[in-house]
Amino acid sequence: MFATQKQLEATAELLARMAHSDQVDQATDRYIEHLTRVVARIPASQHLDRAAAWLYGVVEDTSVTLDDLRGVVSIHSCETLEKAVHAAAAAARPGEVVLLAPACSSFDQFESYEHRGRVFKQLVKDLQD
Repeated sequence: MFATQKQLEATAELLARMAHSDQVDQATDRYIEHLTRVVARIPASQHLDRAAAWLYGVVEDTSVTLDDLRGVVSIHSCETLEKAVHAAAAAARPGEVVLLAPACSSFDQFESYEHRGRVFKQLVKDLQD
């Protein structure tokens, strides 16, 4: 889809800036400023990591939908987190970043977002065994 990882990062940043343009955080600061500080902590040469950071929360916290992102980034929808982790592991190449970005709440499968995070970490750890 993108000629370079740098182009992917630039597209992710533009998308995040548009999606978060009117959002503020709990301190009433522009949310995009927080996100900019997060991305700044990632080495400039790590374009995939920076792209993942820019896209974090776009679908979950804004009006942007998965359909809006199709054709911009590769999207795979899965019914369960376990299926998603295995699909990501099968599709990812060495050095690529896989971003957990649920498009909706998952109370039918998890007690909370913390529980979902713990399960995600365990599933990824299990891949290494």
